[in-house]
Amino acid sequence: MTVTPLMWRALDNFAKLFKYMPKFPLDWDIPSQTLVSYKNSKNLFFWKLLMFSLFGANSLYIILLLGQVFGSVQLTFVQLLISILFLGLGLFIKLLEILMFSFTDNVSQSINSLVILEKQIHFKKLLTNGQKLDIIGLVLNGMIGSFASYTFIVPTSSAYMQFDAYSLTQIHLVPLAFRNVSIYIITPLKVTLFINCWIIIRTLSLTVCVATLSALMITSCISSLNNKARIIAISGRAKISKYFLEYDSCQIILHMAADFTTQAAALFLFYAFLFCIIYNFVALKMYRIIPMPLFLFFPAVALLTLHLVKLLLPIMIGVSEESNELRNKWRRCLVSCHDKRDDKQKNFHQGFMKLLKQQFRL
Repeated sequence: MTVTPLMWRALDNFAKLFKYMPKFPLDWDIPSQTLVSYKNSKNLFFWKLLMFSLFGANSLYIILLLGQVFGSVQLTFVQLLISILFLGLGLFIKLLEILMFSFTDNVSQSINSLVILEKQIHFKKLLTNGQKLDIIGLVLNGMIGSFASYTFIVPTSSAYMQFDAYSLTQIHLVPLAFRNVSIYIITPLKVTLFINCWIIIRTLSLTVCVATLSALMITSCISSLNNKARIIAISGRAKISKYFLEYDSCQIILHMAADFTTQAAALFLFYAFLFCIIYNFVALKMYRIIPMPLFLFFPAVALLTLHLVKLLLPIMIGVSEESNELRNKWRRCLVSCHDKRDDKQKNFHQGFMKLLKQQFRL
């Protein structure tokens, strides 16, 4: 399955939605249709401020949870559960942004190279594609649109219901004598709730789109190389050279992204396991306890995690199966080549020994 224009449009919609945000380590450029990496400290100055804002909210949640453990803070069950959920999501986004910052050059170069390779391999197929219903493209674009609404619903409802980190800090950690004064400090800080929510939604949207498109392109390239390997033995020298060029290019791209993908996959698997359990529990058992519309955020994340697993897991299994099949084919070809070489050497030695025997008899 090749990547369709509707799938690429999801990244365009993502870039349009977050075009007023400052530069992040990894971003999508609409005119060039490429991933752009930023690692200069001047370009990422405002990104560091945003990460500090997210770090501050996570730190307050950690302090509240530690106070609950040691008995100095008495959170209700709903406050405790929402604090754990928001803290887990915030830490996940923080770790993911740090990971993108560490490997931003490798990720952007490998994915941009993968786009070029996929277009070269499936050039004729891309020209005739576009008549079938693109379910994945519709899901990605629908996800971007639905996430845009949560950037206003979640921070507004959490601040109004006093489930955010700053409201909980004011209620449980600030003494009564200073609570009236703290309103003038904490109320302006609640504006950062919108910023933190935009960071979370942006990172999730970019990660889902890039991971889905990259997995589809890798599957498409490996599947094409696997199919071409069947007729490579009867092809001409030009086609064989082109095939090995595509094969080596795919191998280089996978090596470039190996460090990022292994760590990102471990992070995704760990948090997917946690999110599936906790968010599904909230969605099924607490629909009368957590007020609306804040409750709608939790089943949305649970459904997103479930659909991501259903979408990406078969693709990853397909990549593994196609890669193993391709490797086994070339292993058999390699063994066959060694057998032919050994047979030639064996025949040469046998002929040479016969010649010596004839000469000895003479």
